[in-house]
Amino acid sequence: MYFSGLLTLDPSQLTQIEIQQPRENFRKLLHALTGGLSSKKEELETFTAVAVLQQINMACQNLGVNNIVRLSKDDLDFYLDTEGKTNDLDDVMERFRLETDRYESELFDKLFLVLEHDEDSIKYLVEIDVNRRHAVGAYPIEIKINGVLSEFKTSGNSSEQVKEKMKRIFSSQEKYDAFLQEKQAIFHQFVNRFEQSLRRSIRVDDIKLKISNKMVRPKKSIQNPKQIPANQGGEPVYYGYPGFADFFFYAWMWSAFAHTSHIHCNNFDLVDEQGTTMMAVGENGFDAGATDTLNPDADFEAPETGDVEFFGGHEFEGDFAQANLDVGGEIPDMGIAEDGGSWFDSIGDSIDFGDFDI
Repeated sequence: MYFSGLLTLDPSQLTQIEIQQPRENFRKLLHALTGGLSSKKEELETFTAVAVLQQINMACQNLGVNNIVRLSKDDLDFYLDTEGKTNDLDDVMERFRLETDRYESELFDKLFLVLEHDEDSIKYLVEIDVNRRHAVGAYPIEIKINGVLSEFKTSGNSSEQVKEKMKRIFSSQEKYDAFLQEKQAIFHQFVNRFEQSLRRSIRVDDIKLKISNKMVRPKKSIQNPKQIPANQGGEPVYYGYPGFADFFFYAWMWSAFAHTSHIHCNNFDLVDEQGTTMMAVGENGFDAGATDTLNPDADFEAPETGDVEFFGGHEFEGDFAQANLDVGGEIPDMGIAEDGGSWFDSIGDSIDFGDFDI
């Protein structure tokens, strides 16, 4: 089990954003991004996106989230932390400014920032997407927050200590429920504080928030963190950031423990090895040991009872078809579309940039 939060800014609210002049670090970012732009409109669009990114970053800093893992523009990484550095904002921005001279300066479609944070027994990955172009109905600014349980971090290639800790949690339904409720509350509190910090920094009224518990259903059991497949198009925990697999490994054993312990599981999304939702489980839930729904050492079986909704577009789609399961539909895609529009088109001249000269 791991936790997932999604914060999105409604496009209709973007005209209400109070744009602030960039601070020193973001002036460097703005300078690097606007060096070769050909029109005032492109400069205005770029300035607005950088200013919004800065304000999101301020919201992170207010919570003590200041460890940058990755910074990229249009899928080109300008910074990827492979050494576990902390408090590295200044260094990242300076390096970004210097390295942009090596590439053709052009109007960006996407700015991408990833931060990590440790707090109250949970390891967080915060992924921030600022999209200049987006699909119709999608959101130009998305913030994905993943939380994994840091107490189950694997040391080296040995998983025995982690398994012993997990056995204690799964030893009874009461211990399992109490443990999960405690961790859920911690994650919810963090995401809610993040949302409030975001509201104070960006001052936009309509922020949509979705929080869910997610359980991985592997196709087969894995024995160590190195066997975790990476998916750079999925949620942050699946990207394969250096060292993060040690924190994420326990989640790949969770479904097996639930199955062998006959834990009654409810209120979660079951995802495949790529993080794609295959099944949503409601309040009633089901006994994980009654079928092979969560058993990674057997073919997938649908639960016999419970309020469950099935989806398509995942690695178990063939199993679903063979079982004649009623697939409710594809999980909505929140990505960028090449033929989408610019979210700045609706802003026009409504933003006051004061005396700042871009």
